[in-house]
Amino acid sequence: MENFDRPNSQIVDELSDLRRQEEPGMTDEQSVADERGATDELSAIDKDIVSIDKDIVILIAEDEHSHYLLVKYCLKRAGFANEVVWLPDGQDTLDFLLGNDQGTGRDSSVRYILLLDVRMPKVDGLDILKRMKQDPKLKDIPVIVVTTSREQDLEEKCRQLGCVGHVVKPPNKELVSTLAMVAEQM
Repeated sequence: MENFDRPNSQIVDELSDLRRQEEPGMTDEQSVADERGATDELSAIDKDIVSIDKDIVILIAEDEHSHYLLVKYCLKRAGFANEVVWLPDGQDTLDFLLGNDQGTGRDSSVRYILLLDVRMPKVDGLDILKRMKQDPKLKDIPVIVVTTSREQDLEEKCRQLGCVGHVVKPPNKELVSTLAMVAEQM
């Protein structure tokens, strides 16, 4: 069982270590500075502030492992106990959704919410969103775009393509409340 009551300095150290493992060229100063900002956002999330149906599976389509870990940590800190599936690039995301990865893809009897990064290798998040909303089997899966971009045009385009929420990284209370609201409407 992970302990989520650690002091912020310990969280920064752990996230920095994870980030340096994923990005070997990252200096200690860069990593700590980046993670400190994310940790400040995470520490503001109260435990057990939300509860959603545990049968909903949360898909996280995110190519940066450290960002995936931050999102997962944010959800756990907020009290989510749902299964989380990491999809590390756009092609893996499509393969899972379309059932192209030999039996380990989407189960049509399970409800999913997709947290989707926009800029991913192999297949871009916007292309995934567009394909999902055109596919009768996928169009009802709610998509929350989670991105580093604050561009108003990008948010507008995502909403036009059918996303139900747009959250700017790092993960924070906005992600938690958006996810809870979307789950409640399912």
